[in-house]
Amino acid sequence: MRIRSRGQLDCFLDDQASWRKKELTTLKFAVETARPAEQGVMTRAGVALLYAHWEGFVKDAGTAYVQLVARQGLNYEHLAPPFLALAARGRIVEAGKSQRASAHSELVSFFLHGLREQAILHWRGSVRTRSNLDFGVLREILMSLGLDDRPYVLKARPVIDRLVRARNGIAHGVGVRVDSGDYHVLHSEIVALIDIFRDQISDAAVRRQYHC
Repeated sequence: MRIRSRGQLDCFLDDQASWRKKELTTLKFAVETARPAEQGVMTRAGVALLYAHWEGFVKDAGTAYVQLVARQGLNYEHLAPPFLALAARGRIVEAGKSQRASAHSELVSFFLHGLREQAILHWRGSVRTRSNLDFGVLREILMSLGLDDRPYVLKARPVIDRLVRARNGIAHGVGVRVDSGDYHVLHSEIVALIDIFRDQISDAAVRRQYHC
């Protein structure tokens, strides 16, 4: 979907959150109604799906926001620092790899003289979860989008990193046990975090926090 307006962004965010939460609720019900002998398997499956939808939503919602910014036709000088950094990331990385003075000079010249040009912001691949969305990775994503990380700090170890560890063990065939109580806590917390991330992006778009 092409995201050109705040309305389109909100529709995309709502659709993404809706179908993901519907799947998670369906599996939660299956866990609750499973026979005792099957419940361990169901909770493990539930944890895997929780992680998949948490990572998927962060990646897709964040990318949609960057796409909106990319389609505003702003000059580099009018981008807020996080988005200027995203737009210049390729230049910075290449200059960092090079030992040539000319490469470093080109980067400096861009920041001195090129900021009045219309920005080229490559939104595809702009949000990188590294298939391991622990709190450290999430914090980097939030920083790159200009979003506040405070709503997630208290959830870092008991929810976000805990979910990642359990999911990694399950994905690698380790016999990680997840009791129903722990699963229900993770389910409630991750659904809440999806809503928080969705609201942050929507609010940032309304406030034009990408604009300097």
